Amino acid sequence: MSETMKFTLVSPLGIVASSDASEVDLPVTEGDMTAMPHHAALIGTLKPGIIRAGHQNEVNEFVITGGFVEVNEGTTTVLAEDAYRRQDVTSEICDSWITKATEEVGSNEGARRDALETRLAGMKTLRAELNL
Repeated sequence: MSETMKFTLVSPLGIVASSDASEVDLPVTEGDMTAMPHHAALIGTLKPGIIRAGHQNEVNEFVITGGFVEVNEGTTTVLAEDAYRRQDVTSEICDSWITKATEEVGSNEGARRDALETRLAGMKTLRAELNL
């Protein structure tokens, strides 16, 4: 049995990360989860947050604004709406995400607006977690 899996993080601009990982912490909408080699297959929705991909005492962190994840026995693939290495995220980037999310809330109604308000709250929580 392999002790690693393939981790791939893709944004609309291309591949952000592709590496081996022994575990990947993911901010799924149902709560945070950790994918490991031989994980049961699943597809999940991601909320704004930090992905941590670890292997051999090294952890790489990535900030996402949402998206989808597919996990199976040997791979974890993230399709992110927007993704950066944690060290590359600035307060200006966070401000742009919050501004866009605020505008989306204002232009929608009903259940869609409720979902967008939850997303906006997630963006603000993420900014606080990043200390920006």
